[in-house]
Amino acid sequence: MFGRDDELHFCNYFQTRTFIHLFDDCNQNWFAVVSVLEHTLATLKGLKPHLTEAFLKSDNAGCYHTAFLLLSLPSLGERSGVRVARYDFSEPQAERIYVTVGSPQ
Repeated sequence: MFGRDDELHFCNYFQTRTFIHLFDDCNQNWFAVVSVLEHTLATLKGLKPHLTEAFLKSDNAGCYHTAFLLLSLPSLGERSGVRVARYDFSEPQAERIYVTVGSPQ
C-alpha cells in the first residue's frame, strides 16, 4: 500500500512457492490428495499468517475429481486455517495442480 493517507493503492502480485512431497509408498487417491493439500495449506498459513483463502486448480484425473475430495474441502479449511474458496478442473495432464492464495483486502 502506498500513496497519501487519504488514498489507498494496492499492488497485486503473485508469489510462487513449490512444495514437494515424497512418499516411499502411497496410493494416489483422494485421501492422499487431501493430506498433501492440508499440509501445504497449513505450511502456507504458518509462513503467511494473513492468508485466509485459496483457489485450487488441478487436472481432471480421478484422484482429484471425486465427491470425497470435494466434500472434505470445508473441514480441510477449518483444520488448516485456509478456506478453499474455489476448485477448478482442467483436462487430464493438460496442467498440473496450482494453488493461488489470497488475503483480505
